[in-house]
Amino acid sequence: MKNDPKMQVFFDEANLLMSTKRSFKDIFDIQTSTWKKRIIFIYEDDNNKTHKATYQEFRHVALQYGFAFEKAFECPKGSFVALKMNNSPKWVYSFWGLLIAGFNPILINPITLNSDVTRLLKESGAKALLSDKDEAFDVQCLNVNSIELGEESSEEEFASKVAFCTSGTTAKSRIFVYNSDNLAHQIYAAYCMPDTTDTIMYQKPDVRLITIVPFSHIFGFVAVLFWFSFFGRTFVFTKSINPDEIVGMCKKYKVSHIFSVPMFWDRVAKSIHASLEKQSESRQKLIAKTIAYNNKEISKTEAGLASSKIVLNKLQKQILGNNVVYCIAGGSALSKETLRTINGVGYPLYNGYGMTEIGITSVELSPDVRQRNKGAVGKALTNVEYKLDNGELLVKSPQIHSETLVNGKLEKSSVDKDGYFHTGDIAMIDEEGYTYIKGKIKDVVIGANGENIYPDEIETKFSDLDYIDNLAILGMPSKEGEKLAMVIYISHKLDKDEKEKLENQIADCNSKLPTSMQVQEFFLSTLPLPINASMKIMRYQLVDDLKNRPETFIRLNNADLVSFEGFEEREIEQVSKHVSEIIADVLNIDVKEIAPSAHIILDLSGDSFTYMSVIASIESEFDIKISTEMIGRLNTVNEFTLYILKQRH
Repeated sequence: MKNDPKMQVFFDEANLLMSTKRSFKDIFDIQTSTWKKRIIFIYEDDNNKTHKATYQEFRHVALQYGFAFEKAFECPKGSFVALKMNNSPKWVYSFWGLLIAGFNPILINPITLNSDVTRLLKESGAKALLSDKDEAFDVQCLNVNSIELGEESSEEEFASKVAFCTSGTTAKSRIFVYNSDNLAHQIYAAYCMPDTTDTIMYQKPDVRLITIVPFSHIFGFVAVLFWFSFFGRTFVFTKSINPDEIVGMCKKYKVSHIFSVPMFWDRVAKSIHASLEKQSESRQKLIAKTIAYNNKEISKTEAGLASSKIVLNKLQKQILGNNVVYCIAGGSALSKETLRTINGVGYPLYNGYGMTEIGITSVELSPDVRQRNKGAVGKALTNVEYKLDNGELLVKSPQIHSETLVNGKLEKSSVDKDGYFHTGDIAMIDEEGYTYIKGKIKDVVIGANGENIYPDEIETKFSDLDYIDNLAILGMPSKEGEKLAMVIYISHKLDKDEKEKLENQIADCNSKLPTSMQVQEFFLSTLPLPINASMKIMRYQLVDDLKNRPETFIRLNNADLVSFEGFEEREIEQVSKHVSEIIADVLNIDVKEIAPSAHIILDLSGDSFTYMSVIASIESEFDIKISTEMIGRLNTVNEFTLYILKQRH
């Protein structure tokens, strides 16, 4: 497709970048000069009024941010400054503003616990932190909402580095630094895409991406923001991750590209099947044939009416709208059933691969749905080389991180003497070059939202539990992917009061963790935990024992004790009943299945998206506002009920 005239501007711009010094200034200048009149942002304010900004307007505002940061930050240019806020136009202005002002951004997920932010600031040697709210850490903290915009920066020389964080643990540096050349090559990695498809990067002015994945995550930063802003695309921002709002914005603003983690696509697939179950038998058969036809499992003759575009358009209107033409899942494994369902309703869903340490290195691009449904992560992109070493995937590319930050100092990148990064992932590469990820060597657990979760980090949160000898956090296989489990060993028998105290401590510690890091199952081992020669617990052995020797473990209850003292019984019952009905409606389950102490995620099979839907519904139904610090800590009917009663009184 390199001879396709409509794609020529794509190749011209990519080649132009490679002909420069590949600085951040070059990247900024090319995208803002090439696409001056195109829309870069679409978003709504608190009054639901629509706002838009062109690339030319974006350039002016980013330069104003740069000038404001030059004056506001007290640290010298070249310092690392942490950027911690939710996706929004202000995030993008702030990111470029920091670079323009001469500061190297460290991207921190806004839901990171304060204790972990403190460790990241120390480990990175960051001199300041920029956020969209008031923060208090041992460095200069600036609320972006407090700055005054006016004069534009002279933009003589941009900073040259961006750092990504994958963990707050102090055991090993997980802060990876990319220079502008690395990220310029990451942009250029897309050069091969039109060889297979023009859909992902096609040069129509109405390509619109919904910004679901955090820009602090390598997936959100590269696959959504960096790639598509360079090629002049438009970003639609939501005010929350409420699934209903996401769907509403996709339909309202005719979103064409949706990139998200498997959890999102699993939820969409589940909602499709749940909706089908409520349809008539004839309707169910029609949609089943539509899905089969779009997956090329049956012929047009066999499909009959189900092959009609009218049927497909009507179906899509009820899901994500009729404008979606390209979807990508990244961050963790994607189930084949979800692939089949989403592709079957006419939304081409592709799988991708990347890591914080290497960027995005491959994406399934095949227009053939049968290939997409195999679950491959595609072929290596331009200037990316894959090879296998005893089954482990090794990656070589100029886009791999150039340095790591350890104790405030820059160290060389984590590549071997031949320039390969060892991913720790077990893979298979077929004869055509398609790569399939089979599993992990490392202990890292890939959470449902695609984030890397490190067992060592979570274990530190439970280090002060009474009575235990040792414990381990594991990634346990499940139908939805990996779930977190805790195994505890206690050398002496606990009495009833001690057991209850321990369960309460566990519940308290767990409730303070972000939802994605909360442990879902708890076990007491009747035998000492297996330890290797280095005195480290062998997690893989425990996973195997839980599967093959379940009799050696006792499942623990996650106690949930809530006191309603001081409130009237009738009001408690009314509120509790209404909360139960809301949860049942969002999760599409019978209200009778919901115990007062049942955890939405751990016990009722909810996820982060359904959880935020419950939050939104409770706020609307009870006319209250649930504070940010309580989101993730309210998880049961009892907890929500008590919170509502306290707000009322």
